[in-house]
Amino acid sequence: GSLCWNPGTGALAKEGVVGALGRARGYKRSWAQRSTDHRGRPTFPGIVCTLLEDSEVAEIHRLPEGASSIPLAEPTMTEGVIYLIPPELVNE
Repeated sequence: GSLCWNPGTGALAKEGVVGALGRARGYKRSWAQRSTDHRGRPTFPGIVCTLLEDSEVAEIHRLPEGASSIPLAEPTMTEGVIYLIPPELVNE
């Protein structure tokens, strides 16, 4: 998943795109995606924020074998703007 601070004038600003407040249950915002086009450069990629499923976050933070971890009682929840994009704009 992608996070947009300001969709600007790109595909998300086009007619037919609808934004609404919503929640993504079981997803967490994480500074975990390497990027050479938004941050950094090819020889040293930057890190940008993205949405990860709880299972992906657990994998990143996996403890060494034999160590105990405390499972989440409930899935995490991330709030933000959810964009509904018409099929004809998906590839933009």
